[in-house]
Amino acid sequence: MKPTQKILLVEDEFKVSKIYREHLERAGYNVFVAHDGQEGLMMAKNSLPDIILLDIIMPVMDGIEMLKKLKADSGLASIPVVILTNLDTTEGVEAALKAGGTNYLIKSNYSLAQLEVKVREVFKNHKS
Repeated sequence: MKPTQKILLVEDEFKVSKIYREHLERAGYNVFVAHDGQEGLMMAKNSLPDIILLDIIMPVMDGIEMLKKLKADSGLASIPVVILTNLDTTEGVEAALKAGGTNYLIKSNYSLAQLEVKVREVFKNHKS
């Protein structure tokens, strides 16, 4: 039996993070939650997740800054990062993908089931 895949969810809205975490845990993933980019970066270093779901607009350190720091760290750079945000601007998409994001999903456009499908796709495409 393969070990449980680890997801780091970096989301500052507690209700949103709770809903995502519970859904992904029911799907069989081990989910860690951070509520800002600085905490997310620390948790990424400590837990070495298989994938990171990252919001952009957060306190302390925003998602783009966290993404840049992740990709600059040789121990974390290969972790796929799915941007999961409500920031629906061309500039936001370009900044996130340029900084190293794997995918860019607008929260309001994706159901929990669709998010789970996307997570499975990313795992399939980024086998470590």
